[in-house]
Amino acid sequence: SVSPTRVSDRGGEPITLIGANFVDDPRSVCEFGAEMQTVAHWIDSRSVVCMTPKMGAGRLSVGFSSDGLIFTDVIRLHVDDGWNADRIWPSLGGLNGGTKVLITGSDFDASVQMRCKFGPLYVVAQVASSSKVTCTTPANAAGEVSVQLVNSMMESSLKRDLRFVFTEEVQLLGVSPTRGPVRGGSLLQVSGLNFLPSGMRVSFSNDVLVNAKIVSSTLLQCTTSPMIRAGESSVEVTSNGVDFSLS
Repeated sequence: SVSPTRVSDRGGEPITLIGANFVDDPRSVCEFGAEMQTVAHWIDSRSVVCMTPKMGAGRLSVGFSSDGLIFTDVIRLHVDDGWNADRIWPSLGGLNGGTKVLITGSDFDASVQMRCKFGPLYVVAQVASSSKVTCTTPANAAGEVSVQLVNSMMESSLKRDLRFVFTEEVQLLGVSPTRGPVRGGSLLQVSGLNFLPSGMRVSFSNDVLVNAKIVSSTLLQCTTSPMIRAGESSVEVTSNGVDFSLS
């Protein structure tokens, strides 16, 4: 057998041939179609790894030879010029999950059941269009994980792994001063917990986001935005532009 069974037509991807009685021989090659060959790297008696060459899309035969002359039974490989995931936004969120992320790419198919894979965890994906997929992050431990978009056969998006960072949820404890002019421009001190070293922003009444200066993990500074009218304004803090911590 071969894993994965689907690869990109761009080449440069490792595939593993799984069988029996493989030997460690420098002459070993994988043959793609009837003409293209790449070096086979021996792993153990049951598996070898080859890098795919550039190929045309479609079904392709793959064979193995330990001497470059006699080839094993042919295995079928699907070469795909189709869907690819290339960007995720936002690329960080809280440990409790629930962050709605947008994955962009190309040639997504709404008729295919898709899932987002965050590290070892799978969640359902919604295909919004041929270039956009959304999913909601699961709860996870702190740290960076790889993100893949996979189909019902658990075959991955072909371009590259994306990355997502799980962080402690931002908490807002208070602001000072608690009054300011409608025209904005006041220096505001925002205290809380788990502020990140960069990318923190403050929102006033769910309207305008302003960049914050990060003083420490517990203190931000920002300039208040102009308001339409006098009155009480809610203050929220976000580390990713999607998830907010209410005051």
